[in-house]
Amino acid sequence: MLMAGNRKQTKEPLKIKYKNQIFKYIYLNRESSYKDIAYSLGFSMPTVLTNTKELLDDGFIEEVGFYSSTGGRRAKILAPKKDAFYTIGVNISRNHIGIALVNFCGELKNWRRISYPYIDEENYYETLSDFIEDFIEGNNIQKEKIIGVGYSVPSIIDPEEKVMIKSHVLGLRDILCLRFSKKIPYDSSFINDANAAGYCELSTQRRQDDFVYISLSDFVGGGVFKNGQLYLGDNQRSGEFGHMILVPGGKPCYCGKKGCVDPYCSALNLSSISENNLDLFFHRLEQGDTKYMVAFKTYLNYLATLIINLRMAFDCEIIVGGYVGERLDPYLDELRSIVLKKDTFEEERLFIHTCANKSEVSAYGAALFHMEKYIERI
Repeated sequence: MLMAGNRKQTKEPLKIKYKNQIFKYIYLNRESSYKDIAYSLGFSMPTVLTNTKELLDDGFIEEVGFYSSTGGRRAKILAPKKDAFYTIGVNISRNHIGIALVNFCGELKNWRRISYPYIDEENYYETLSDFIEDFIEGNNIQKEKIIGVGYSVPSIIDPEEKVMIKSHVLGLRDILCLRFSKKIPYDSSFINDANAAGYCELSTQRRQDDFVYISLSDFVGGGVFKNGQLYLGDNQRSGEFGHMILVPGGKPCYCGKKGCVDPYCSALNLSSISENNLDLFFHRLEQGDTKYMVAFKTYLNYLATLIINLRMAFDCEIIVGGYVGERLDPYLDELRSIVLKKDTFEEERLFIHTCANKSEVSAYGAALFHMEKYIERI
C-alpha cells in the first residue's frame, strides 16, 4: 500500500511537469500541432493528447484552425487563448505612472501614461490603485480575467522578501513593496524599472542568448541577460550602469559620486536644453539646428564610451533603449561609427541595436514578468 501511495505521489508532479512544458512550448511558439509538440518535447502522443485536453478544458489554449495539407489529414493548430487572461504592468517613476495591459499571448493591448509625481503618502497609493482600476474598467476587462499586476520601480529589490532596498529616485529605503499594491485585489510582483525594460526585449523577441540592455531614460540603468535569463548579481545591483564612473571627477550625480554615466547619458541631459521636452530636442535636431547637433554629438561620444566599456566587460550584443533609445533609429549608424573609431578591438559594428519596443516598455516588461511567473505555475 505504501509503495502504491509513493507511486501516486511521484506521478502527480510529473504530470504537472508535462502539462507545464506543453503549455510553455505552445506559448513560446504561439502556434503548434499535436504532432509537433510530441516530436519536439519527446513525449508520447497519448501524453500530449491528455495534457492538451486539460489545457483546452481549463481555457489556457484553443484550436484556431488547420495547417495546410501535406497530402494527409490536416493538422489542427493549437494556440494560447489570447483573451483568456490579462496582466497589468505599472511603472512608477518620480513624476509619472505608466500602465500597460498585456494579453495571454504577451501582446501589448493598450497603455496609458499619467503625470502624477510620487510622494510617500497614503493618498498617493490610494490614487494609484484608482488609476489601475479605472484603466481595467476602461478596457472592458472582467476582473476575474486579471491574473495580477507587475510593478516596475526605480529601486534595488529583494525579490524573496519583496522589499525595496534602496531607491535614490523615490527617496526610499528598506520598505515593503506591499505599500504599492496593498489597495488592489490582485496578485503582485515587483521588478527594477530598467530590468523590466530589458525583460520586455527578452520576452517579446523570445531571446535565449546573451545581451546587455541600456535604459537611457530620465535616469540610466540597464540589465544583463545570460542564456535568456536576467542576471541580478550578489546584491541585486547588476545593471546599475548609470553609476559606473565615466569621467573621473566630473559632473555630480544624484547618487553622491562625481563623473557617473547618469549625468552624461540620461535623457535629461538632452531635454534640459529643450524646455525639458525630449521630443522637442529631437525635432530641432532633425531640423539641423547647430546647437542641438553639437549637443547630440557630445552625447553620442559619451554613450559610445559606455557601450565600449560594456562590450569589453560582457562581449555580447548591446541593446539601447529607454526614452533616448526609442528615438535613436535614425542615428544608429552614426553611433556605430563613433564606437568603431574609438574601439580598436572591434572590426564590426552590428553588435549595437536599438530597442524593438517603443511604448511604455518598463510597464510592459513588468506585466510580462508577472505573466511568466503565472505560467510557471500552470
